[in-house]
Amino acid sequence: MRLRKTPPECREPIRRLCHEDGFGSRGAVITFGEHKGYALAFVCEMLAGALCGSGTMRPERQGAGTATNGMLTIVIDPSRLIDREWLRAEIAAMTQYITASPPQHPDEPVLIPGDPERLTRAERLKNGVPIDDETWRELTEAARAINVLVEPPA
Repeated sequence: MRLRKTPPECREPIRRLCHEDGFGSRGAVITFGEHKGYALAFVCEMLAGALCGSGTMRPERQGAGTATNGMLTIVIDPSRLIDREWLRAEIAAMTQYITASPPQHPDEPVLIPGDPERLTRAERLKNGVPIDDETWRELTEAARAINVLVEPPA
């Protein structure tokens, strides 16, 4: 969620990030998961900012219109740690356990990470990607500007 105004729960470091150059013109993201989300954000900042050498998002590093964007990639080969078949079975069992939970809304199944994207992909492969009228008009206009014939959707 991008902040536009100072929310009551806004803490001082976030307040400075949100508003040091005007009300919300830079914006900020509120962490998810309350204190655990904050801890995850802090660890990410330490790994991608401090450990990789790009620097963290401290106020003195924030120039006008700049972003601090470090990256750390950790690659793990599970087969060096455990048997792959055991891992597959463990993932399947945990997935079954989670998705068998009673849903919050009876008409919506319990999903695991990736399920919404898989469902959307299947829907779009079956029925196509929805494009609103204005986007279609702009795409058609851009195509015609470079002499590309665009057929109207069926």
